[in-house]
Amino acid sequence: MGRVPPHQRGRQGPWTDRQIGFVTRLKENAVYEVVNQATGPLPANILADELIRFTGDRAAQDCPHILRRVVVWDERQEREILLLTNLLYLSAATIAAIYKDRGEIELFFKALKQNLKVKSSVGTGAQPEIGTVGRNQFRAGSLNRS
Repeated sequence: MGRVPPHQRGRQGPWTDRQIGFVTRLKENAVYEVVNQATGPLPANILADELIRFTGDRAAQDCPHILRRVVVWDERQEREILLLTNLLYLSAATIAAIYKDRGEIELFFKALKQNLKVKSSVGTGAQPEIGTVGRNQFRAGSLNRS
């Protein structure tokens, strides 16, 4: 699988077709069947690790692939997080870490935009975002050159 793009719901089939990996939240109302379950001890924060197939009419048609459902316990917020991924070869703990890191990156850019008063961004990756911040700060005359 390739890179892990920002999550967007409803894109699982085409991404899997193109071998693009993803980790996203699974909707509470998703209709699926469990094809296989992980056996043996799971890491402390992993409550379930399953291979699933969507069975809802539209979902099954849009994404006929076997996907992975990982249930993670979020100790800080004391709740379960249902994750969906097509990264079948990674450990459940790695899947949880990818999702956690994605959230922290989003919080970082939110704080960056708020504190540096960035009105818009160019691109979707980290480099275009940082470039935009640098240009805006330079124009404002507050960028330190060291």
